[in-house]
Amino acid sequence: MDYFATLILLIILIFDLIKYSRINNTKSVLIHYFSWIIITGSILFIRNVGLNFWSPFVLIFGLKIIVILISILRYRNLYVTKTFFGYLWLVSLFFYLIELLLNSTHGLGRLCVNLAIISSIETVVIILINKKQAIYVSSIIMLGWNKIKKYANYKT
Repeated sequence: MDYFATLILLIILIFDLIKYSRINNTKSVLIHYFSWIIITGSILFIRNVGLNFWSPFVLIFGLKIIVILISILRYRNLYVTKTFFGYLWLVSLFFYLIELLLNSTHGLGRLCVNLAIISSIETVVIILINKKQAIYVSSIIMLGWNKIKKYANYKT
């Protein structure tokens, strides 16, 4: 059963990495978010993982909910801009969930929290800088560089 759950997680991860960056439909985005929440909740319930304020899942999902709320307030849209660090965080979440499923202890929870913090900060900065919502931005550095180039071309 653990391997079947791992396969389902892998399929959702592949869908997210390939297809989700092209979705701009509110219903599909909601289904996507709820699928990850349901799967994570199921794994936590099955493995009887204790949750407190400092547990990785509470920190991660707390951060991500704040980012979603900032995005909704700024753009009036449920979709959150994807970045390279966002994808990296998602892959680490996948490996952390697999670690919980297989009862292994490699310490991926801390890595996942750190990547969630980095990707959340980056996404919030992108949301605050961009007036128009972007579907995918490779990084905050590329966004800044493109703005500098655009500004330099505008002045000349």
